[in-house]
Amino acid sequence: MKYHVLASGSKGNSIFIYDQGNGLLIDCGISKRQLYTKLNQLGFHESDIHHVLLTHDHIDHNKNIGIFDQSIVYCGKGCILV
Repeated sequence: MKYHVLASGSKGNSIFIYDQGNGLLIDCGISKRQLYTKLNQLGFHESDIHHVLLTHDHIDHNKNIGIFDQSIVYCGKGCILV
């Protein structure tokens, strides 16, 4: 299992976990361009994201959650998907 912190801080948070062909993105508080650039630098691609977990509704965690198909996005009760 590989863990990659793509962004951490008040301007955006995002973590990518990859294991046995499955990619999990935790939060997407960075731009689409930043996300894909950081993934590419690590040797991953957009298609490697199979699930997205939104931990909570703060802009630094959910800024670009809307770029994903909602069928792969998971969140706690009460979270509002943007």
